[in-house]
Amino acid sequence: MTSTPSGPLWTRSFTIYWLAGLQSVFGNSLTSVVVAVLVYGMTGQSSAMGLTLALGLLPGLVSPFAGVVVDRVALKPLLFLGDLLRGLLVLALGLALLGGEVSLFWLNTVVFLSGLITAFTTPATSTLLPQLVPEEHLARANGLMGMGLQSAQLVGLLAGAGLVAWLGNPQTLLLDAATFLISAAAYLLIRLPERAKAPKEESYWSAFVAGLQTLRQYPGFALIPVLAFVVNVAFAPVQMLLPAHIELLRLPEAYYGVALALVMGGCWRGVSVLPLSGTVSLQS
Repeated sequence: MTSTPSGPLWTRSFTIYWLAGLQSVFGNSLTSVVVAVLVYGMTGQSSAMGLTLALGLLPGLVSPFAGVVVDRVALKPLLFLGDLLRGLLVLALGLALLGGEVSLFWLNTVVFLSGLITAFTTPATSTLLPQLVPEEHLARANGLMGMGLQSAQLVGLLAGAGLVAWLGNPQTLLLDAATFLISAAAYLLIRLPERAKAPKEESYWSAFVAGLQTLRQYPGFALIPVLAFVVNVAFAPVQMLLPAHIELLRLPEAYYGVALALVMGGCWRGVSVLPLSGTVSLQS
């Protein structure tokens, strides 16, 4: 990876990248609301929701292998294809719903394939940012990305609830597909500096083994994906049981997005208060 020369943070490429990332996360949130409503509406079972959630998380297990692949391909085409394929998947699902009912197998297939695509685009996204931002602005850029992505996720969940109630599931998915396709087109407008490629004589497995050796030297890095997996698994029961509780309360099924946004917003709010509470306890 080449270093980015000094300059302003809000360059044309970084601004497009930031907006495209927000739009992609917004689209993921819309999809999650519609799929949850459809799965629970078709089955009425929380266990079916659990299977769908598991299929969405399962591709994350290939992330270590995907990271080595990302180091060997051009990033911009990878991100473009990722959002393009997700947009086409959601578009096909929306058109199928307009034509009639869809099977649970088809819904789970879309969720699994979307998760598999995300397993490759996520490491590409983290690799791309240092190439777009000068080193002195990198910490600020990471903060802006994190804040923006969390906000886009919350807004997407709330918007998903409103759109499902107002437009219906198929129309919401068609709008969702448009967000992915717009995000894919935006990636084509980003200008990237040349980056160093992996040595040709280094095989895929050699690079993978080298990565494992690095993790042994710095075990703290290995804990990051483990903690992310544990958090997702711990949060899964909440997502599974929300539709059932919403039904018991006789609320509209589209309220799932509102409820999930409130739960996630509360979690993030709690995390943001932890440093403050720790400071207060030390001073008391």
